[in-house]
Amino acid sequence: MESGSEYLSWEKVYERPNNVGGTIESLEAFNGALYAGIGFDCPNGILLLNTDDGESWTEFYSNPGYGLLGHVHALKAFKGYLYLGYYHGHGFRRTDGSETSGEVLADAYPGASGDPFRLLEHTDRFYERTMASLFSVSQG
Repeated sequence: MESGSEYLSWEKVYERPNNVGGTIESLEAFNGALYAGIGFDCPNGILLLNTDDGESWTEFYSNPGYGLLGHVHALKAFKGYLYLGYYHGHGFRRTDGSETSGEVLADAYPGASGDPFRLLEHTDRFYERTMASLFSVSQG
């Protein structure tokens, strides 16, 4: 088998500034844009960036209330919304991609006591993986 490095030429398209801090934890395409979730040791709490061209990134959403422990563990497009699972399971949010949208769903899903580490769509159902459980719902 041949080495894959001969066929892939990776190009850095974003590097977070030092004053932003944090870790890029999730990535998802939604409505023609690419979104990146940043958290953990981020002075801005949690941060969601987006880009239309893959190179010019702008801040789409931030919440400093989560402090240095905030995470954006999961991003997933499902039925016309982008869902964010963040901050140790205490935050679950969705947006339709407009700057004025953003609906907090923290009480609307059963995994609120565990980290929403992974969000997935399969057979028209929406799945969430926490540290110890799996949850599913059929509507967005």
